[in-house]
Amino acid sequence: MAALFCGQTLVQKVMTGRAVTKSAAAIEIDRAELILRLNDSLLAVSNTTFSHKSSFFEGAASKKLEHEALAILKETIKETPDNPVILAKAFIASQYSGVNAGECLQRLKTLPTDKAHKLAGLLTTIYQGNPLSLPVAREAQQVLETILPAGWYQDQAKIKLYSNVLDKHIYEELKHGLIVRELAFFTRLIFLVAFGTALIFVGTIVLIGQFLFLKRPTKADQEQIKAPADYGWFKVLAVFTAWLATQLIVSLFAQSMIKPLITQPPNMLLIASVTTCVYLISNGPTLLYIYFFALKPSGLKFREALKLKWGKGSAGLGALIGAGVLTWLAAIPMMLIVYYLANEYFGCRGSSNPIIAIVTEAARHENWPAAILFYLTLGGLAPICEETLFRGFLYTYLRRRFGVLPSACLSAALFSIAHLDPGAIAPLFCLGCAFAFVLERTKSLVPAIVAHGLWNSCTFTLVLLLFGN
Repeated sequence: MAALFCGQTLVQKVMTGRAVTKSAAAIEIDRAELILRLNDSLLAVSNTTFSHKSSFFEGAASKKLEHEALAILKETIKETPDNPVILAKAFIASQYSGVNAGECLQRLKTLPTDKAHKLAGLLTTIYQGNPLSLPVAREAQQVLETILPAGWYQDQAKIKLYSNVLDKHIYEELKHGLIVRELAFFTRLIFLVAFGTALIFVGTIVLIGQFLFLKRPTKADQEQIKAPADYGWFKVLAVFTAWLATQLIVSLFAQSMIKPLITQPPNMLLIASVTTCVYLISNGPTLLYIYFFALKPSGLKFREALKLKWGKGSAGLGALIGAGVLTWLAAIPMMLIVYYLANEYFGCRGSSNPIIAIVTEAARHENWPAAILFYLTLGGLAPICEETLFRGFLYTYLRRRFGVLPSACLSAALFSIAHLDPGAIAPLFCLGCAFAFVLERTKSLVPAIVAHGLWNSCTFTLVLLLFGN
């Protein structure tokens, strides 16, 4: 009964529900912000490099970016019409682009929440264009920083606020600071494009090389990769049922724990600490489930059964880590292709995992202790727990019964579905297959953990570079 309940809950979470969750809406708003920030950075470079705005980046190119961002905001409002922060951000972006946004402001005024009324009053004060005294502007700034998250939208509203103050000193300082940040952002973009291109090139070579030198596994290879005992489907099902039940129970409490912490400005160190604890509590017991439900009854040792080998013969720990790095490199071009195909032919807009919205907020506030905790959770805890369950335990068990391809596909499919993230199922499936492949080649779980950790850590680093100031 427990397995049926967990399975039904899993299917319902993936296949039903609202079209766009709160986290998905937050991610879409962040995407619009990134486009607007790109537009600003290109304008800043143009104005700094050339004497005229129109000499380099102005007109059609700039308007195209603004139009794309506004289209995202408009679509998000349709799907989440009662979110006051999204309405406020859409209003600010529209004003920035010179588009009439009276409907957003009107809707804000009609929403029956205190935050909506405060935002409506604040935006009216800022954008009505009437001269403001410095004390009034200071008070409005405090309200703005309290109810609107940090980032591009808040910066634009702040600059507009002080443009209404007769003393332009603060306005000029804010404007100069914003230009400096946008120039720095443009420099980071150039670095990311150059570095990313190099990684794609190297990853493609690694990927081609793997296929060129692909060898059929021998009987001896198969014996090394198979689980050392036939646990039986019942024990495998028991492990996954216990794991999923733990996930569901902890998620119920986690939502009520984290929600009160989302304040303005948020305490990112506290949020990161709670996130790390929640992950430990929800996934740490999985290692115990594997041991007590499957390994101990079969008289097996944990490390040997789950292929946690640090090295064997010429394949020492350094070689295993190197194999993990190469797997990560090979995954980069694979994932780009999968993301493109999923978006082009299936309309997948990407991941809507709530952790993305949380780490994006952490990037904006540049809280380094919080960032270190996120690196620990995403780059350490997640790979160890997930690779042990899906590759060390499940894949090696499947290899007792099936060939490489069916085992890799089955374990990767469950890995992708278990994330409860419909927009990322195809990319996660691709990653799962890559991790199973390197486990098959090296007979060790270490490279899969390394590759998984690198993928998560580099994704978080990318968020820091794009959204940090």
